[in-house]
Amino acid sequence: MIVLNSSELVGPLSPAVGNLSFLRVLWLSRNSFTGQIPGEIGKLSRLRRLNLANNSFSGEIPTNISRCSNLNYIHLGDNQLHGKIPDIFGGLRNLVFLDLALNYLSAQIPMSIFNLKGSYFSTEFHMTGIILLDKYLPLETKRICTGLELLKIILEMGCEIPHSLGNLTRLIELDLGSNKLQGTVPSSLGSCKFLSRLYLNGNQLSGLIPKKLFELSLIEFDLSNNHLTGHFPVGIGSGNLTGLINLIYMNHSYNNLSGD
Repeated sequence: MIVLNSSELVGPLSPAVGNLSFLRVLWLSRNSFTGQIPGEIGKLSRLRRLNLANNSFSGEIPTNISRCSNLNYIHLGDNQLHGKIPDIFGGLRNLVFLDLALNYLSAQIPMSIFNLKGSYFSTEFHMTGIILLDKYLPLETKRICTGLELLKIILEMGCEIPHSLGNLTRLIELDLGSNKLQGTVPSSLGSCKFLSRLYLNGNQLSGLIPKKLFELSLIEFDLSNNHLTGHFPVGIGSGNLTGLINLIYMNHSYNNLSGD
């Protein structure tokens, strides 16, 4: 185990790290590493947790990370990585957390990330979080995994909320806050029957709030700081509506709603 986060380390990460064949945890976040992530990391067959976040790594994500078949946690966020998101993460059968946010990655998110399924994705063991930075989400909605429980997406300015998110029927938490998203709130989100926390705040969403959202068993619901219009139902959380009877936190301020 190597845990050296916030240790003021600078310069490139030595390729010799690949010689640490028994390493299970490599945690080097919040330093000042530069240069490319050494491909030799792919030699660490026993590695389970990899955290290189909050550094200044550049170049592309090395594809031979896929050789680390025991990885269950990958955090490469807040670096200067660029290029395409490699189509390798879907083959990591133990992966439960992936964060690639705040880089300069381009192109479409590989479908394999959303297609993780099988015994490792059963009711006993779900992927619990994906955090990605990209403009485009997969269009092949029939293949998007339905076992995902937590999804936070950081999208580029001007994007719209994909209707395909409604296929994530086991989703518990959806955080799309502070993305400057445009367009309307898709009614397909009402198909996420297990959704308990929904954050759409800090965007440029307009139009009506879909009635289906008020039928969900939400605990936290934040629509604030948008351009939403229409009538907001009176009696939220009071039992007068079909849903939202479990509501603990609700914020719909700074919109153009009536009836509130």
